[in-house]
Amino acid sequence: LTVDAAGGDDAVRVWCVAALGDEPRCTVASGDSTGAVCLWDGLLGVLLTRVARHEADVLCLAAQRDRVYASGADSKVACVERAANGDAWVFAAAHRPHVLDVRALCLATATGADGAARPTLLSGGLDAKLCAYAADPSRPFAEKRPARLWPFPGSPAVAVAADAGLAACRHADRCDVWRLSKNDDAAPPPILALRVKAAGPGNLALAVVFDAPGGGAVLLMGDGSTRTRALDLRDGGGAPRG
Repeated sequence: LTVDAAGGDDAVRVWCVAALGDEPRCTVASGDSTGAVCLWDGLLGVLLTRVARHEADVLCLAAQRDRVYASGADSKVACVERAANGDAWVFAAAHRPHVLDVRALCLATATGADGAARPTLLSGGLDAKLCAYAADPSRPFAEKRPARLWPFPGSPAVAVAADAGLAACRHADRCDVWRLSKNDDAAPPPILALRVKAAGPGNLALAVVFDAPGGGAVLLMGDGSTRTRALDLRDGGGAPRG
């Protein structure tokens, strides 16, 4: 496989190579110092197409059967996919959540709140960011924005209001409030006192409960971005009332 300098005088450096695993085609992808992604016939060593959508070196690749993801020194994460006719390759879309060089791309499988397995692309850059992208080949790459994965834990799944004797347990689609016994000697098992449903699966990013100054407790629930609900819990002997 010989990469053309595309009109330049400097020698082209190939930084990364990936095999698509699309037998019997055996397509191979390469990323080089001209900012191009080249698709090759791996059996014949023939260049199929050259897609130049990067302003700097392509340093890493990740490949599916009909898609190639590329990134590098320009911090852009681009998707090149096989056209509907099965022969041509076209640029699909690009995201730019990083601000420095992207040095690693990896494909993984994530499990959603509904239990379904979802192909996921991960990118890591010199800006110390780890980002995740929806990589379902049946859906457009531009359909969803990438999500940043933080290196420290998010909001805790369980919070306790000790004086009120309540504990809130956050799930993907609901928040359960449990009544705790205040007798340490013979503590009965916790009792489910209240269940609050979220708007949809995966919409509950935080749920905390804490003691209120005037008695009772306050339950905060939210999706982590635009909407937060506050429930004032008062114990009337049965289930807490919001």
